[in-house]
Amino acid sequence: MELTFNLVVHIITGSIAVLSGLISLLAKKGAKLHRWSGNVFFVSMLIMALSGTLIAWLKPMMISVIAGGFTCYLITTSWMAVKTPPRTTSYFDYIAAMVALSIFIAAVVFGLQATQADSGLKDGFSSGPYFFFAALALIAFCLDVRMLVFSGVAGAHRIARHLWRMCFSLNIAIGSFLTQGERMLPKSVLELPFVAMAEDLILLTMFFWLARVLVWSKAKNKWRQFKSKLSFSSK
Repeated sequence: MELTFNLVVHIITGSIAVLSGLISLLAKKGAKLHRWSGNVFFVSMLIMALSGTLIAWLKPMMISVIAGGFTCYLITTSWMAVKTPPRTTSYFDYIAAMVALSIFIAAVVFGLQATQADSGLKDGFSSGPYFFFAALALIAFCLDVRMLVFSGVAGAHRIARHLWRMCFSLNIAIGSFLTQGERMLPKSVLELPFVAMAEDLILLTMFFWLARVLVWSKAKNKWRQFKSKLSFSSK
């Protein structure tokens, strides 16, 4: 495999992104280590996604262009979710929503091109992956519109917006890392359980934290309110 400058940058930043992303995911939320690793993850992920998008565009391989563009969108909107004050929006949020919509439209167009091709493929991929990213981009766009309508997010929804976008971009980074690893890493390493199941474990962790933030915390607060009402009525 010929190692161009862009590919070297893509592999190095992807490796840094995977490592820092895992540290950020496992570290205590809000702690110094979590913030530091999150900063490293943001920068390395952005460079990895941009370099990967450029490589895919030059090939061309439109499914990787879609994946790279969507990763850039996810990582920047996740970053801004915690950097923007609660219940506020900016021009960035409107631009981000249009980016998500553009990715959705592009993915649908490429997916339809794949279904209409004699081979059933578009740049070597069937319509399935294109429509998969189209569905994700549409969900993200709808959530962006909801945020704009309600003039921003706060509390648990703000944390959830940051969380699922960071985790999903980490999942994409690990997928890209493993794809490159098929050419460069020994088969024995790729077959290790924690390596082979890395993408699934990230998604399971994401759902765990989302449930904890959106469901468990809300139920816990309601239980506290219920107990306080009981203690007040008994007096």
